[in-house]
Amino acid sequence: MTDNLLFFDFISNSRYLKAKGQAINILKSLRNIIKIRLIYTKQPLCIKQKRPPNGSLSQH
Repeated sequence: MTDNLLFFDFISNSRYLKAKGQAINILKSLRNIIKIRLIYTKQPLCIKQKRPPNGSLSQH
């Protein structure tokens, strides 16, 4: 009986961990999408602000 219960616990734990891993992957992909969107929205501003110093640095 105890062996069967342990085996059942192992199966349920592995399923839980798989579901947890999938949830973490979904959260990571959402976070990456948000980061990409932030980068794209900030990019024009960053390029405008950084062009003079970057140009002077590349000349040296």
